[in-house]
Amino acid sequence: MLQKKFSRNMSFEKFLGHTANITSNRIPYYIGWIKHFEKYFSKHRLEEKEAFDPFLVDLQKQFEGWQVAQAKEAVNSIGTIRVFRNHFRKQKII
Repeated sequence: MLQKKFSRNMSFEKFLGHTANITSNRIPYYIGWIKHFEKYFSKHRLEEKEAFDPFLVDLQKQFEGWQVAQAKEAVNSIGTIRVFRNHFRKQKII
């Protein structure tokens, strides 16, 4: 859940740490899971909500349970995904 508003000039890493309250050691993993999700639903041409459960099922085939839980936590923050997609994509982060 987003705690504070973000500045359009801040990096996505800073956004996650400051605005979304993600600890600094988890930020690289969150970015990785968010990018992974972006690729998944783009590849399968699904809407965000339609892609979420199949994405997690797909991850369960490749990753440990704690990693799937971390991915779920990262991607489940819809506000985070929207900020990533709408703002930070323009900065060529993905």
